[in-house]
Amino acid sequence: MEFRAFFEVASVGLIQVDPRNGRILRNNQKFSEITGYSNEELDGMEICTLTHPDDRLRDWEIFSRAARGETPDYRNEKRYVRKDGSTVWVRLNASFIRGDDGLAYRTAAICEDISERKQAEEALRQSEDLLQRIGAIARIGAWELDLRTLKFHWSLETCHIHEIDPSGILAYDEAIRFYPPEARMLVESAIRRAREHGTSLDLEVPSITAKGRSLWVRIQGSVLMENGSPVKLRGSIQDITDQKLAEADKDHLAELNLHHQKSESLSRMAGAVAHHFNNQLQAVMGNIELVAGDLPPGSGAARGLFEAMNAARKAAEMSGLMLTYLGQRRAAVETLDLSDVAEEALRRLQEGQPPQIVVESVLPSPGPAISANSKEIQGIINKLVINACEAIAPRNGVIRVAIQKVPADQIPSANRAPVEWQPSAPEYACLEITDTGDGIKPDAMDKIFDPFYSTKFIGRGLGLSIVLGTVRSLHGAITVESEPGRGTVFRTYLPLSQSTPRPRSVTSASPSQSSRKATILVVEDEPGVRGFTTLALSQSGHTVLAAATGSEAVRLFRQRADQIDCVVCDVTMPEMNGWETLTALRELKQGIPVILVSGHPEEQVMNEGVAERPQYFLQKPYSKRALGEAVQRVLN
Repeated sequence: MEFRAFFEVASVGLIQVDPRNGRILRNNQKFSEITGYSNEELDGMEICTLTHPDDRLRDWEIFSRAARGETPDYRNEKRYVRKDGSTVWVRLNASFIRGDDGLAYRTAAICEDISERKQAEEALRQSEDLLQRIGAIARIGAWELDLRTLKFHWSLETCHIHEIDPSGILAYDEAIRFYPPEARMLVESAIRRAREHGTSLDLEVPSITAKGRSLWVRIQGSVLMENGSPVKLRGSIQDITDQKLAEADKDHLAELNLHHQKSESLSRMAGAVAHHFNNQLQAVMGNIELVAGDLPPGSGAARGLFEAMNAARKAAEMSGLMLTYLGQRRAAVETLDLSDVAEEALRRLQEGQPPQIVVESVLPSPGPAISANSKEIQGIINKLVINACEAIAPRNGVIRVAIQKVPADQIPSANRAPVEWQPSAPEYACLEITDTGDGIKPDAMDKIFDPFYSTKFIGRGLGLSIVLGTVRSLHGAITVESEPGRGTVFRTYLPLSQSTPRPRSVTSASPSQSSRKATILVVEDEPGVRGFTTLALSQSGHTVLAAATGSEAVRLFRQRADQIDCVVCDVTMPEMNGWETLTALRELKQGIPVILVSGHPEEQVMNEGVAERPQYFLQKPYSKRALGEAVQRVLN
């Protein structure tokens, strides 16, 4: 009776089953509550009908092995389908009662409702899965180091980061081998401090995976203490390779931006220096020319002034070269066949070419069309070929000049100038000049385009600087490939033109125009330049009115507008600049011929978006003859 009472009131489900047919012989109230069926409904029910369809096959295999005596008892966790259709997780432990023949004829089983545990396990599994997925996305893994056994336990993502099979447990020496020597010293030192002083660690170090791939990782960890002593280190490891690459790109962009700002600052300074320099040279050269005209030819004083004039011209050329290097000086452009220009340049170079150097050329016909000035392109070829000759001499060697079209994605970024240049078109014309000379040392590669840098002798070194300036002004780029002892390759990339090059024609000299005397208003703030211009025009028979400012010129013009035939006006002046003066004078007398003069290059000056335009532009420093020709051109 007591056993029957215990059977009925037990807190777990109890059942007896006939293993021969699988029918329920007896069950207690708890089993009825678990399944949702009444005792009457369960009596004689096949136990397998309670089992979830997806679990039946596996459950039957376990039950059959136990019934045959292949396993000592039956143990399984499975799902039951309750009477209301809901699912309940149960754990069954069953023993078999066997007869003398060894066959089972009764099964006594304990059934426990483990649904809450299964739900908790599923929630934990989902949480771990979510953490695993987040870790995989963020490339963050977990790790634990037992400081007593020096065994590492790695999470799945930590194993993935190191590209090893997810075994999870590694010996200390096995784990530390994923770091190169210098990084290994940092990691071991941080772990040692953690063991001795209980300090946490936070390191960013390079690592090498099991497959040999290099990456950067961030290792963070803290100490777990027991009885005042550190027993474990627990932490995370994150793959920060992309972050490091992004930081490197950011640093590179910052470096490029700094370089660009310096270039802009240098450009502004150089433009201002060139302008003031040309103004002063104008006064020097103009007055030398005027004084020399009054001296007997061949006299000592005349010869001295001739040398002084040559020196001043060279100084003026140097000012122009500085502007060219900065890309501020541009000549008039036209559509050119790059092969035709290269062929003409090479033909002229043959005259002074050393006999031991052979120049080969691969020039397609027709060649790529570009928008440029033929003299500028010839200057690029001349300077690069001369540079190649100097790299080869005095030995025998070969220079190869080749032209082709190149896709933008094939233009290398290494050793490319200007450093801020990026291709903006799908294809470019490429001028390639290769030599078999000494090559360029690696430490010189960053300096070869610097003004006055030379491996020859002091005073040289403007050639490549001028090439870069010209290429910059043409919105192109130049790259260098070189190895000491194996020669050098310069490749110049220029934007293609959509126009067709015109056949080059020979222009005949225009007949001389008759000289006309006129009243000319000179507007110039520099006293030396104003004095030279006034005297030079007066000596040519013109009547000259001079003004030091734009406002003074406007006052003079109002008084004598009917007499003034032409205006020679400086561009950069205080109060009213040349463009403002030009506009004001045209309002007083429509169509008055104006010559603008400036120490700045023509393409820079004429870029101003002003409606009124001059008839002519004259670059300082100019000669008396150039001034006279400009005046006659606008008068006639």
